[in-house]
Amino acid sequence: MESLTSKRSWSQRLWCLLCWLPIAALAAQDGLDPSLPRPLSFVAPRDFEIGDQAGSIAVGDFNRDGVQDLAAVISIPPGAGEVGVAIVRGLGGGTFGPPEIILRPSATAKSVAVGDFNGDGLADLAVVVNAPFSGPGSLFVLLGNGDGTFGEPSSFSAGTSSPSKALAVGDFDRDGNLDVVVTNSGPSISLSVLLGNGDGTFHPANVIDLGVSPLVAWSVAVADFDEDGNLDVAVGLHSGTFICVLLGDGQGSFQPPVRYETGIRPEVVAVADFNRDGHADLAVTLAGQAFPPVSGGVSVLLGNGDGTFQPLSSFPGGVFNPSQIVAVDFDGDGKLDLAVGNDTANDISVLLGNGDGTFRPAVSFATGNHPNSIAIGDFNNDGKPDLATANIPTDVGAYSVSVLMNDSIQRRGY
Repeated sequence: MESLTSKRSWSQRLWCLLCWLPIAALAAQDGLDPSLPRPLSFVAPRDFEIGDQAGSIAVGDFNRDGVQDLAAVISIPPGAGEVGVAIVRGLGGGTFGPPEIILRPSATAKSVAVGDFNGDGLADLAVVVNAPFSGPGSLFVLLGNGDGTFGEPSSFSAGTSSPSKALAVGDFDRDGNLDVVVTNSGPSISLSVLLGNGDGTFHPANVIDLGVSPLVAWSVAVADFDEDGNLDVAVGLHSGTFICVLLGDGQGSFQPPVRYETGIRPEVVAVADFNRDGHADLAVTLAGQAFPPVSGGVSVLLGNGDGTFQPLSSFPGGVFNPSQIVAVDFDGDGKLDLAVGNDTANDISVLLGNGDGTFRPAVSFATGNHPNSIAIGDFNNDGKPDLATANIPTDVGAYSVSVLMNDSIQRRGY
C-alpha cells in the first residue's frame, strides 16, 4: 500500500509540474530552454522630470495609498547653488505625478533617506544639507503627515566644520528609536552619529574620526557584521584602495575603524548575504582610474560573522565608472543580485548572483544620462523589484528620473 508520505510526494511533484508548464510554454515560444534560468528583463525605461540635476533618490509611501513614491535631491532654479528635495507620488502601474518641492534650503542638499523618526508610523525624510560654499553639514528632518505633505524642517548640526555627504539610518543605541549616521569630508574625515529621541529630534552629534585623511568618506552602509545585536557600519571612500568597517558598541559609538582592501576608489558599499550562510557580506563599487588606466568593477567581501571579512573577489565585467550599487533578488531565484549605476555609460549593470558569493557576467539596461543614484521599489505592485535612477541630464530633452519595471518571469526552485 502506498504510504501517505509517498502520496504527498507525488502530489507535490504534480503541483510543481502544473506550476511550471505555463512558464515552460512561454519559454518554448521564444526559443529558451525551460530547464535554464530565465533571463532578467526590464521594460524600456519610463523617463520623467522631477527637477534639475537629480541626485540622491529614496523610496517611501508618503501618502499611505499603498503605492510607492519617490523623493530626490534636485537643483532648484533660479537660485544659484540652491539644491533641495522634491517628491513625486506614485499613481500605480509604474507612473508618477508631477514633482512637488518640499525642501528649499538656502544651502545644498546632498542625500536623502526615509525613516519613521517620531514613531507615528508615517514615513519621514532625513536630508544631509551643507551650508553655502561647501560649509558645515547638517541633518534636516521633515516629519511626514501621512498625506504626502511634510512639516517644517528641523535642523541638527553634524558637529564639524566640514561639509557632509551621505547618510544611513539605524538604531545604533538599541533604544527603539531611529538614529542617523552621516559621512563628513575634509578637513574632518569622519562620521557623525545623531541619536534619535523618538520624537523627530536628535541628540548633539557624536563625531568619530576615520583616520583616513586626505581621502573622502563617500558612502555608509549599516548591518550587524559581528552578530552581537549592535549595528555596525561600513564606509566607502572616494579615493584609496580600501574601505573602513566600524563595529558598534550598542551605545551609539563605534570601535576604531578596520581597513579592508578592495581595489581602486571603493566609493559605494552595499550589504547583503550573497552566499546564503547567514552572515552579512559587502559589495563595493570600484571607480578605477584614468592614469594609469584601471577599469572599474565590483569587489565582494564575504563576511565571517565575527566582524571580519574574507579577501576580496572582483567582478569587473560590464561596469563603467560606477556611481551606486544596490542588492536585491531581481529574478526570484532566492539568490541576491547586484545592480550598479554606470555614470559614463548611461546604464545600469545587473549581475545575477549564483548564491555562493559569485556573480554572472553583467547585463546592461539603458537609463537616462549619468545615473548617479539607484532606488529599489515595487512601483506597479506586481511583487517584483523595480529600479529607479536619479540622473544628471546633459542633453536637451533628457529626463532626471528613469524607472525600469521588472517584467522577468520569476520562479523559485521546488
